Amino acid sequence: MRAKAPGGTTAVEERRRQQRYPLELPADLRLLGKAGRASCEGWTCDISATGLYLRGEARSLGEGSRVEVSVRLPAAPGAAAVDLHVIGRVVRVDRRADQVGLAVSFDSVEFSLDELESFT
Repeated sequence: MRAKAPGGTTAVEERRRQQRYPLELPADLRLLGKAGRASCEGWTCDISATGLYLRGEARSLGEGSRVEVSVRLPAAPGAAAVDLHVIGRVVRVDRRADQVGLAVSFDSVEFSLDELESFT
C-alpha cells in the first residue's frame, strides 16, 4: 500500500508503531550466544521506544542474532549522563561496501545513572 507524502509524492507506508528520533552516538554492540561474545563498535542513527538503528562493522551478524547494545546518553544541563543497555534481536541487516546497518528490536531495556543505582 502506498500513501501520499507531503507535497503530493508517493511514499511507502510507514510500518513502525513508535516514532523514531535521530540520535548519533557511539555504541558498543556485543553478539550474545552459545559460542561466547563477539563485539564491535558503531554509531546509532536513530532510536525509538522499541528499537534502534546503528551502523558499524558487524559483518558476521545476521537477522535473528541476539545482541546487547550499550549507548551513553549525554548529560543535559543540570542532569547526569545516562547509560542505556538493551538486549534485543537484529531484525534487518543493510550491507554496504564499507559498513553494515542493523535494525535492532528491544527485548529488554535498562538505564543507569552515573551517581545512582541502576533501575529498570
